[in-house]
Amino acid sequence: VDRVALRDQALDAFKEHLPNSPIWPKLDGHSVEKDWATDRRVYVSTYPSILNEIESDDCKLTPHFFDIIIADESHRSIYNVYKNIFDYFDTLQLGLTATPTDHIDHNTFRMFELDDGMPTFNYSFEEAVQNIPSYLSDFEVIKVRSKFMMEGINAHTIEVDDANRLLEEGKDPDEIDYEGSDIEKTVTNKGTNSLVVREFMNECIKDPDGVLPGKTIFFAVSQKHAYRLVETFDRLFPEYKGEIASVIISGIKGVHGKGGILDRFKNNNMPRIAISVDMLDTGIDVRELVNLVFAKPVFSYTKFWQMIGRGTRLLEPTAIKPWCPEKDVFLILDCWDNFEYFKLNPKGRENNIQIPLPVRFAGMRIDKIETALELDKIDIAFKEIAF
Repeated sequence: VDRVALRDQALDAFKEHLPNSPIWPKLDGHSVEKDWATDRRVYVSTYPSILNEIESDDCKLTPHFFDIIIADESHRSIYNVYKNIFDYFDTLQLGLTATPTDHIDHNTFRMFELDDGMPTFNYSFEEAVQNIPSYLSDFEVIKVRSKFMMEGINAHTIEVDDANRLLEEGKDPDEIDYEGSDIEKTVTNKGTNSLVVREFMNECIKDPDGVLPGKTIFFAVSQKHAYRLVETFDRLFPEYKGEIASVIISGIKGVHGKGGILDRFKNNNMPRIAISVDMLDTGIDVRELVNLVFAKPVFSYTKFWQMIGRGTRLLEPTAIKPWCPEKDVFLILDCWDNFEYFKLNPKGRENNIQIPLPVRFAGMRIDKIETALELDKIDIAFKEIAF
C-alpha cells in the first residue's frame, strides 16, 4: 500500500478475518514493529518500507519469499522507483484498483502485462450499484459556487517538468501541491469558506436527529485551507467548537493509531467532519460516510473517481452505528464544477429534506394543541402551551 493509513486499515481487516494468522508488522497503540521478520504468514507494507528492505545490504527477503504479492491502489505509486519491488520478487502478482490508468509513464495494464483497457477481471460501478442486493452506494450531486470560484483558476494542466520530477520521485503527477498557489489564496478567503460551510450545513445528509451532519469528508486544497475550514465551522457553530470538524493530514501528530483522529472519525460519534488534504482521497474505508465536499478543483479523472469512491461503501448490517442507521445514497457537494470539467452529468439531489428533531417535536405539540381545541379539550391545550 502507499500510505500508513491504508496499511493500518488492511491490518485491521486481516485481524478480523484471519485472527489466527501471524501478521507483520505488529501494532501496539502508536508503536509499530520496525524490523522485518521472516516467520509470518501475512505481510502488510508501504512501498517505501519494502523497497528500503530489498535495497539494504542485509535484506531478509529473497526474490521467492512471497507466494503472492497484492498491490493495492495499483493505479498509482507502483511505477518508476517502486517498480523495482515488482521486478525483484519472482512470484504471482495481483494489482487491485478501481481506476486503472493508461498513461505512457504509468500504465497499469502494461505493468501487469495486459493489453490496454483489458484487465484480467472488471466489475463496473454501475453493475455494483444496480446489483440486487447492491454492492455499492449510489450518489447525488449538488453544485455550490461562489463569486470567487466563478472567477477562479483554470489551471487544468501541470508543467511537464513538474510531472517528470514527480515521476522520478515515485509520486503520482496527478497530486498537485497547491501550497502558496493562487487557488489556495482564493479558497482560504473567509467569505468563500463561510458560503461553503453554510451551504453544506443546509443541504447535507444529517444524522437521525436531523441536526448534525452525518460523517463527511471535505477535500481541501491545502493545509492552510483545511485549518481555515475548521475555524469557519467553529465560528459559525460555536456550540460544537472543537468537536464537529477535525483536520486529518498525513504527518501530523495524533492522526494514526488507536485513539488517533482517523480512528475516532471512523469509530466514534465525533468528529463528524474530516477535512483532508490528499490523505483521505483514496483507499480509506468509512462505511458511514454520507457526504463528500469537493472544496477544491480536481484535474485527474482517475483521482476524481477515487475520491468519489470514499462514499460508495455500504453499511455493515452487523455493525450499525447510531449516527448512521441507514444509507440509501450519499451526497456530493461540488464547489468547483468538477463534474462539468470531466463532462459528467450526475444525478441531482431529489427533494428529501430532513426536518430536525426539535422542529418535529414542536410540530407534534402544535398538532396536539390544535386537535385539543377542535375537541374542546381546553385543559389539554393549555397544559401543552404551558409546558
